Amino acid sequence: MTKKQIIVIPPTTTITIVFPFDEPTKRFDCSFYSPHLTDGRASIQEIQQVLAEVEAIRGSLASEGGCMGCLRLLCFLFISSLMIIALNNVDVNDSSSIPFVAIGCFVLMVSVCCCMSKRDERINNEIKERCQAAIDKHNYQSFGSRGLRWHIPIHFPRWIELWKDYQGQSSSNMYIPPPPQV
Repeated sequence: MTKKQIIVIPPTTTITIVFPFDEPTKRFDCSFYSPHLTDGRASIQEIQQVLAEVEAIRGSLASEGGCMGCLRLLCFLFISSLMIIALNNVDVNDSSSIPFVAIGCFVLMVSVCCCMSKRDERINNEIKERCQAAIDKHNYQSFGSRGLRWHIPIHFPRWIELWKDYQGQSSSNMYIPPPPQV
């Protein structure tokens, strides 16, 4: 039996503001944000605009892979039905063909699951890349010059982070991101 990994969302710190993703609403929670968290460098409207853009990108691509659980269940039921039908049609006196039928159905089921997992991985990577491109644009156009930087963590979309690069830096040493690649 596989263990389900529990991913703990990190807390907001003095240098990082964490916006957790609320699965039921499919939105990032920014209800706690106020401009004093960034020393007045970003308004609530600017934060909401970036988060809404990331949510829209994620939502449009996630809907592609959203029915994968149902598709996996249907494939499992279909292959299981094939296996039952095949085993019922096997000559009982010739029991040597039973393992071949069972192994064939098992291999088919594993192959289908592997293909679906690769598709899920491709969709998740595409979501992450498109969201990264969107936040790179915002970092370059407005946030970077104010010492703020959006960051997509490894466990995206569980949360998204706004890094306060201005903490501990002089204004002449502030991070200014490179222009986004088109």
